[in-house]
Amino acid sequence: MSTYNSMSMSSATGKQILSLIRNGDYAHAGEEEAIRLTLDGLAPSHDRQVLDIGCGLGGTVDYISRLGLGRVTGIDIDYDTISYATKRYPGHTFACGPAGEASRYLQPGFSLVVIFNALYTFPDQVASLREAHTLAAPESELRIFEYTAASETPAVKAFCERYGRGRWRPVMVDQSAEMLSSAGWKLDTVTDLTPQYELWYSELVHKIQSKQEEIVSRHGDRWFDYALRRYQELLDVIQEGVIGGAIFKAIRL
Repeated sequence: MSTYNSMSMSSATGKQILSLIRNGDYAHAGEEEAIRLTLDGLAPSHDRQVLDIGCGLGGTVDYISRLGLGRVTGIDIDYDTISYATKRYPGHTFACGPAGEASRYLQPGFSLVVIFNALYTFPDQVASLREAHTLAAPESELRIFEYTAASETPAVKAFCERYGRGRWRPVMVDQSAEMLSSAGWKLDTVTDLTPQYELWYSELVHKIQSKQEEIVSRHGDRWFDYALRRYQELLDVIQEGVIGGAIFKAIRL
């Protein structure tokens, strides 16, 4: 059995390491550049109600707010992560709970729902998107920044099983319109970001290597080895064309 089986970069410790590497409370690829790309075209509005599903440590919530795009609420399943976000960003609202039950913790009325590199971790992606639909106001917008695969090929299946032990599910681009429609959303556009993902993860691997001493001093050798191995493997499959990334924009039906 691998010594890394109990580790996850989606855990509180994993997100802390990513925060250290990325110099901000971001657990998704591309950090602030990715947020700007995903939210491109939105006019500033302090009245807009925004929901960040899978918000992690809260850095994305705070950055969206600082862009002047609205009042942002974040929800994440990890208690330690939300505890950190609540203390670090006291001016924002955070809730702890699974994405598939978000309506138990939050009131509806959001005019924009965003998901940044989190949908791939959800056990039931359609149920989570339905919850987003329940919480969204009429004619609201959904923007998803996510790992992708063109289709569910044997290479994609093998990678997901090996890399995520069956719990790593990129969005299949050829199934995305149907998946969104079944949850009450109409797909508007898909913007491929695979070249950017390759660049971002090349830079991330380099940053992990450059911060080895700091990561080891805070979290130990095993976490450093795990993080480096994890993202090198992800970079490899991106470079091989197995995994990519994209922005999905959809409108509430």
